Amino acid sequence: MRSWALSSFMVVALASCSRDDAGPSLAWPVWSRDDGSDEPEALDVARNRAPAREVTARLDAAGTCTGPEGRTLRALVVGNSQIDYQDLPKLVGDLSQSAPAICPRIAAEPFTRNGQNLRGLWLDGDARGRKLEAVLAATKFDVVVLAESIDLVELPPPKTQFVTYATLMIDAARAAGARPVLYATPYAEREDRYGFVEMAEPQIALGKERSVTVAAGGLAWLRVWRELPSIVLHHPDHSHPGWKGSVISAMVIYAAITGATPSTLTPPSRCWAPPCEATTPAELDVFRRAAWDEARATSLAR
Repeated sequence: MRSWALSSFMVVALASCSRDDAGPSLAWPVWSRDDGSDEPEALDVARNRAPAREVTARLDAAGTCTGPEGRTLRALVVGNSQIDYQDLPKLVGDLSQSAPAICPRIAAEPFTRNGQNLRGLWLDGDARGRKLEAVLAATKFDVVVLAESIDLVELPPPKTQFVTYATLMIDAARAAGARPVLYATPYAEREDRYGFVEMAEPQIALGKERSVTVAAGGLAWLRVWRELPSIVLHHPDHSHPGWKGSVISAMVIYAAITGATPSTLTPPSRCWAPPCEATTPAELDVFRRAAWDEARATSLAR
């Protein structure tokens, strides 16, 4: 399990709001880097990183956007069918539209090929034959979300293949001026729910090492199951996320990208891979809380 100490992002946000000028504009959580400085990680040029574009949103201590408004963030989501099944990029964008007007909107698009891990996507490109570096060069993205295949669970430690190709993608995103985010997907359906922690742990470890935000969607699912143990979050094929599970994951990704609470987010009424069960208000409350708790434990603290 996670063995490093986590320091609260809320302290940073509260400090920023105490200034007379309402504090700095926060593109994402401000990390305390290994050299002891408090410079935002994505603005660190010590390793020849291109400076990332600023997200013009400020947050209060509760993770609520305080201004200024009107910014749309462009995100590229790299992955496989775990991303495509419920069109997770579109879902993240749709959810962002239900945030307060003062919060950033997210315009996300996929870079995906079914059945592929990050190695295959880096070497062979997406389903359209595009190479990741070429896509990053052609379009100025603010964020690049990287989703490893669930075969990560089966790779032997120290997960060298994942680390190698995730690092290549992290460096490519930073070189293009975008902020990388690792999205730890849920695992396949099992009664003992094995695989969820095992998917997240190596990604959290790499995120700590490389100062990369991790959106732990699968760990948020576990939080939901603690309150709603019988809720169905997988698709009937037992391998892919269902609609409700995807809503939870999209909330975690939204919080990881913006730093803002998903407490007001409302999913659209449609889904893209039936069955499309309606989410009740009580379920939605649990989803929002679980997503925000996981974001604060993983994305917004270190």
